[in-house]
Parts: sequence; structure tokens; C-alpha cells
Amino acid sequence: METREIVSEIEHIMSDEIGLLERFCEAENELKRAIVENEWDSIERVIHGMKPIAAELEKVEWTRHDRFTALRNLLGEPEGAGFYQVAVRLPQQERESLADHHRRLKLTVLRIQAIGWTIDTHVRTISLTIHQILDELFPYRRGKIYSRRGDAAPARSNPMILNHSL
Repeated sequence: METREIVSEIEHIMSDEIGLLERFCEAENELKRAIVENEWDSIERVIHGMKPIAAELEKVEWTRHDRFTALRNLLGEPEGAGFYQVAVRLPQQERESLADHHRRLKLTVLRIQAIGWTIDTHVRTISLTIHQILDELFPYRRGKIYSRRGDAAPARSNPMILNHSL
């Protein structure tokens, strides 16, 4: 197979992958919105909708990897050669086109990571805040509670103070 054909296949696969990643990014934005607005049904619906996109992304990623491996082998590059090490061996027009697809793919992945980080930060902040509030409301449940044998034990009930002098 000629390098031009493989490059064309890789570009087509990368375009498909970018489209899937953009759909995933939109779904992740919707997930973030649902989490912030506490829409539990929407959260479940969005997560369920993300699963087929993720499965398709995995297939496309493997196909792209397979075609890239074929291109790398055709150009005589070693097994550990990275994208730009292989791309530099291509004619200028093919190299530029493939590099453009690669940049678009990376930027889309970075957008997805950024949204994931904001979701993670939001959820961690809410969780920490709730724990701090509960620690103030129920100070006797703060930290670990131990049984008479010295094992960690869960707090079972509210403590009761008895006044025996009454």
C-alpha cells in the first residue's frame, strides 16, 4: 500500500475520532451542568449516553493505531517512533495535513480533560464542604471512633448525657 493511501486513511480516521471526541465533550459539558444543578436523572441519562460514544472511540483509536503502525513500518521507522518522528518523513503537503489533524485531535482531548478537571474539582469541593459541615454539626463523629477492643467502629447514635442527681 502506498504512503499517500495510508495517510489519507489516517486523516479520515482522525476526523472521525475528532467528531466522536467533540460529541463526548458536549456530553461531558452536559454532565457538568447536570452535576452543578443537581439534576440526578439527567446525570444518569448523560452517563448512559456517553457509554456508546466511548465504545466507538475505543474502536476508532485502535484502528488509527493500527494504520499508524502500518505507516511507521512502511517508512522504516523503529517501533517506538512517535507521531512527529514518522510525519517528518512524509512529503510536505501530507505532513502538514496530518499534523493539522493531530493538533485538532490533541486540542479536543485537552478540552475534555479540562472539563473533567472542573467536574472533579466541583465534586471534591462539595464533598469537602459537606464533610466540614457534618463535622461541625456532629463533633462526636469527627475522626475515628474505636470500640472497647481498640478496633475502628462506626458511630452508631447520638450521645446521651444523663444527670444522675435528679
